[in-house]
Amino acid sequence: MRAIRLRRKFEFVEHESVKDWQCIRIRKGPFSGLVYCYGRVGVVEQPEGAKLEFSFDMVENPRNVDLDGKKLHKLLGDILVFLLDEQVNGGEIVSDHITAEKIPEAKEFDDE
Repeated sequence: MRAIRLRRKFEFVEHESVKDWQCIRIRKGPFSGLVYCYGRVGVVEQPEGAKLEFSFDMVENPRNVDLDGKKLHKLLGDILVFLLDEQVNGGEIVSDHITAEKIPEAKEFDDE
């Protein structure tokens, strides 16, 4: 149920200042109106487990939201995890504007 509520909070959008990438617009909540794109995404191994680290570029901030706040970073992280999970488990990403082709199955290569 949480995934459904989260999915309603954002949408994919195109932005004239960003070429070759789709952006995400927050639709609901205290961060509504923010438009951003993810930058680097990586997994860092730590003693207590893996941690997802990411950067983002803010494209629109019409309400001058504090971009360093923990709540914003948690929301962007939750959206990123949702999207990664959707891609890995579903084999495709469907947005409001683009439907990506099914991701091919991993192939095994012989060591030569």
